[in-house]
Amino acid sequence: GYGGTEAPAHAADYNVYSLAGDMLALLQHLGVSKAALVGHDHGANFGWTLALLHPSIFVCYVAMSVPYTGRAKVPLLAKLREVFGDEQRPETEPRYFYMLHHNLPCAAADYARGTREMFWALYGDRSDAAPALVRSKCLFVDGRSEPMWRRMRQPRRLQAWISEGEVDYYIREYERHGWEGGLQWYRVFDVDWAATSQLQGKRLEQPVLFIAGARDEVLSRFGGAGAVQAALAPGGG
Repeated sequence: GYGGTEAPAHAADYNVYSLAGDMLALLQHLGVSKAALVGHDHGANFGWTLALLHPSIFVCYVAMSVPYTGRAKVPLLAKLREVFGDEQRPETEPRYFYMLHHNLPCAAADYARGTREMFWALYGDRSDAAPALVRSKCLFVDGRSEPMWRRMRQPRRLQAWISEGEVDYYIREYERHGWEGGLQWYRVFDVDWAATSQLQGKRLEQPVLFIAGARDEVLSRFGGAGAVQAALAPGGG
């Protein structure tokens, strides 16, 4: 779904077993029977499941940014809708959360109208950035869904560690291939949860390395660095 890869039109094609089949087929094509697996962000979330499903093939795992805290008791999207409201029912005035916005049919178009702005918001220097274009906590503002990039501060320059040429590459790729494929990953969370009940209570037995930045916002959603360390420790989670 990202970059130059195939991007099936139906969200169902992004379920965990389809993606696992792609990974296993790739290894088979290369003649590889065992592999060290590395995943970041969405790839990290998927990688935890992949390593649990096929421990004899993925003999060690490195995850970046997204930790594993065990199979949730309830599916993620259902839980988010309890907290923020149903994004499919704008008349109920749901609050904004990016994962729910990504489940809207118009989400790709919302990002496409500001691809450059999105990447500058992500990789820009926020120390003296202009205010966000949207301040409302509602998902829909004046009858239109408002995406992440319009809710973030608008940087005037990039961070020192990334060049404009590097960011322009990402912008060109997303302008060329669109956003829809990447957003499909968010639409199968509950499907994957229902299809992997056999993983309830299971933990990885192979060696695992977890890497995250000290200021990674993802860690805060899991209770902070201390809570993540406790969950990942032997006997934790």
